[in-house]
Parts: sequence; structure tokens; C-alpha cells
Amino acid sequence: MGSMSDDPRAELAASYPLLVAFLDQRFEQIDRQFFAVAARFDSLERRMDARFDAVDGEFREVYGHFDRVYGWLETLDQERLATHQALRRLDQQMSVTAERLGRVETLASETTERLGRVETLASETTERLGRLEQGQVAILDSLHRLEQRA
Repeated sequence: MGSMSDDPRAELAASYPLLVAFLDQRFEQIDRQFFAVAARFDSLERRMDARFDAVDGEFREVYGHFDRVYGWLETLDQERLATHQALRRLDQQMSVTAERLGRVETLASETTERLGRVETLASETTERLGRLEQGQVAILDSLHRLEQRA
């Protein structure tokens, strides 16, 4: 019948240590490849972390610029509001000033009219004084003549 080599179990038992050694060697190679890949991932992760840190630093710098711009915009908005309020107050003061100027112009017109009447009265008064002086001169002449007769 058959020899021991014809028995598949015996053959399997004899080749088992070789199979285990072969598989151990293959798993060790796979482990080395996994460690190499893991080392590459670690290196890549460190480079990416460094790059992300650099990008984060750049973003922090950009955010700082934005903060300054927002500060400037806030200042400009406050100045705009202050200017708007100042212009509104100036507008109100201009209205009050225009009203007062209108009253001053009315008073100036009335004063000019009154001054015209005063000038007319002064002219009339000057004429009357002139006539009175003439009358006084005539009376003094008459008195002087009367005195000379007496």
C-alpha cells in the first residue's frame, strides 16, 4: 500500500513547521512594511502639523489685520455719527440764525423808515427854526426901532 509520503496528514505534519516559518517570515515582512508606512505617515503628519501651524500663524496675522480694519471702520463710523450730529446742530443753528437775521432785516427796514421820518421832522424843524429866527430878528429890529424912538 502506501508509504508515509502517501499519507496527506503526515505530509501536512511534516510541512507544518516549514509553513509556520514561511508565514512568520511573511508576517515579519508585512510588519516591517507596516512600520515603514507608519513611519511615513508619522513624518507626513509632522510635516502637515508644521504646515498647519504655519497656516494658522498666517491666519492669525490676517485676523490681526482684519481686527485693525474693523477698528478703523468702527472709528470711521463713530466719526460719521459725530459729524452727522454736528451737521444737524449746525443746521439747527443756521435756522435760528436765519430767523434772527430775518428779524434784524425787519428791524433795519423799520429803523430806516423811522430814520426817514426823523430826517423829515428834522428838516421841518430846521425850516421852522429858520422862520422863528427870522421872526426873532424882525421882532428885535422892531424893538430896537421902538427903543430908538423912545
